[in-house]
Amino acid sequence: MDDAYDGPHAREPQIEDLTRICSALNAAGARYLLIGGSRDAETLTIDGVVIPVPSLPTLIRMKETKRPSDATDRLYLEQLLKAQRDEA
Repeated sequence: MDDAYDGPHAREPQIEDLTRICSALNAAGARYLLIGGSRDAETLTIDGVVIPVPSLPTLIRMKETKRPSDATDRLYLEQLLKAQRDEA
């Protein structure tokens, strides 16, 4: 991985890691939202596991910073949101 101290058991995260964690949280009745919190959350289903994620408008608000990378992300997300609205 990235750090010399990662040790022999370190590995890149896999989507199965996310679904295992979210599945355990769902089974425990936990309320959570990945990547920020919002009342307008959406859900993804991966391998039968429901995963709450922020909506596009929430992601756009999260990218309202002065960082150049966030400006690029925000532009992409705004274009994606416009395309979704145009389809509706």
